[in-house]
Amino acid sequence: MNYKNVFKMKYFFFCHTPFDSSYGASNSAKTLVSQLEKTKRFDLNLIEMGSVKEFISYFRTKRTNNIISLPLPWINNFDASLDFNESIFVLIRSKIRNSIAKFICKHYFRYHLNKEERPIVHLNSLVLSELVPIIKTICNAQILCHIREVCIKEHVTLKCIREVDFFVCIDQTTKLMLVENYNIAISKIIMLPNPVVMKFTSETYVINRKKKEFRLGIVGQISLHKGIELILKMMRQLTDKDIVLYVVGSYEDNHYAQNLIKMTRNMRVVWLGHIDRFFEKGGYRNFDVLLRAESDHRVGRTMYEGLVSGNKIVIPLSRGAEITDEVLLLNIKKVYTYLPNSVNSLVSAVKKAKRDRNSLSTKIHSRFLSKLNENQNKSFGDFIDKIL
Repeated sequence: MNYKNVFKMKYFFFCHTPFDSSYGASNSAKTLVSQLEKTKRFDLNLIEMGSVKEFISYFRTKRTNNIISLPLPWINNFDASLDFNESIFVLIRSKIRNSIAKFICKHYFRYHLNKEERPIVHLNSLVLSELVPIIKTICNAQILCHIREVCIKEHVTLKCIREVDFFVCIDQTTKLMLVENYNIAISKIIMLPNPVVMKFTSETYVINRKKKEFRLGIVGQISLHKGIELILKMMRQLTDKDIVLYVVGSYEDNHYAQNLIKMTRNMRVVWLGHIDRFFEKGGYRNFDVLLRAESDHRVGRTMYEGLVSGNKIVIPLSRGAEITDEVLLLNIKKVYTYLPNSVNSLVSAVKKAKRDRNSLSTKIHSRFLSKLNENQNKSFGDFIDKIL
């Protein structure tokens, strides 16, 4: 598609986390914004989650970029939010904050939009769904909503999602959730797997390897929802003394993680904490196998990064189900599955991955990276064609 000599369309991208966060959704958002910029088709306005104080200071300080921090209304409507044990005080404070955020966002839109316009408004997560009715009362914007999490049906306002024009799903699990739980038409769903930028920094993160050590890795948020307790049960059951589990994720202000650390003091578990730009520093290359352990089939950005880094990956998959993810199918020989929530099945999958010592040749891995790049370009091209 030739984008030259075409008037730029207004595109408002709302990110539910700061853009400079190391959180996976932020990294995916930054990559997508970069791809949008390269088309030279859009007048991009970037809005990130911030506080009232940050919003005020934005106008008092010299602007160094085109990102504005706004307090955005947030609703805990995704399954991992069940891990949060919020007090009544916290819930009341959240309601007050959301009311202020809605007031500020309403005036922001009134200033930047008018009824005659039809800009694109892209919400980077369904947690921002309360912005939808605010936007629709001001102008007839085309609203895109990224679906990155499996949502709790009772916590999603149907009125909000019915006014969304397109849903951008990162995998088949989120797509199926929309179709089955909310009766969303397939024509309103755009598949856009999390993009992986295959560039590594000159600085590398290396863990000195002990002789005969077989390394398992888990990367991301340390929470009950992520299934780390299942992995720890597996470690207790594994008799192979050379298998060591490395956990990458912030635990300093995480009471749940702190309790797990105490429980695993005498186990073959190493807690590395948060490591900035872990993938770009080649951190995944320290592992032999990368694990995922939610209670249902999930893929996500970390599994893609693992495959790009040369890891084998172990993921949950229900009995009788098939892998349909295009990225996984490109490198299926490195993908191992187990029955969700089954410690015995997970143990078997890890042992199988350990036995299969054969590693793919450099030539085959390069072919995978080339196909992955093609796949990502095609997915982004389809996304652009759909929204224009």
